[in-house]
Amino acid sequence: MNRGRAQPTVAKFAVLRGNRDVPGQPYEHSLAASPGHVHALAGSGRVAAANGDYAKAIDYYTRAINTIPLPEYVTALGDVYAANGDEKDANAQFDLVG
Repeated sequence: MNRGRAQPTVAKFAVLRGNRDVPGQPYEHSLAASPGHVHALAGSGRVAAANGDYAKAIDYYTRAINTIPLPEYVTALGDVYAANGDEKDANAQFDLVG
């Protein structure tokens, strides 16, 4: 089993259990093992956004959706743009998913 590929799931389950203080470490491990892992990129974006680092979150989410444009990640990128005060780019993302 590739533990690096499992780390995004481990972190996501922790969040689903109510742990809002999940560090980015599981995602970092996954990206070290598989640099383009789409779920680790999005998870890193989620952690960065939660920490208020919107520039980093935008970078991670953009890389994720350039790999696989999953609607949930496109919407999340729109949310980060909105949180950063960029309504134009936020609406552009929201328009992509309808």
